[in-house]
Amino acid sequence: MADSEAKQILGNLWAENGDREEPEDLGLTRTTGWPVAYEQIGAGKEPERTLFNQLLRELTGWASDGYREGVRLWDGDANYAQHAFVQTAEGLYVANRASGPALGNAVNPLTETPQSESQRIWRKY
Repeated sequence: MADSEAKQILGNLWAENGDREEPEDLGLTRTTGWPVAYEQIGAGKEPERTLFNQLLRELTGWASDGYREGVRLWDGDANYAQHAFVQTAEGLYVANRASGPALGNAVNPLTETPQSESQRIWRKY
């Protein structure tokens, strides 16, 4: 895909103005996805169009942000591996160690106030 094609595709988010529903509103979870009943012939349950709109909107939004920013913006809901890069309003940061909500240390690089430099999770790149 040429760069101009990517810009054209990623500049138009799927179903940005369309009707969408969260998977949880339809009795699904993001961790388990569609149950077997969705693929069984005669089950009478096809995936909802609004659900596909929601999921494709999330995916195209994520891809568009990555394409536009080059490096993902820091997100307090994301878990980062050691040496991960994130973008903030003040520049690029690298993780000195793993961090995120799953580890109990989702620290914003811009507001981090460690007691010592060796305790710092993020350092400016």
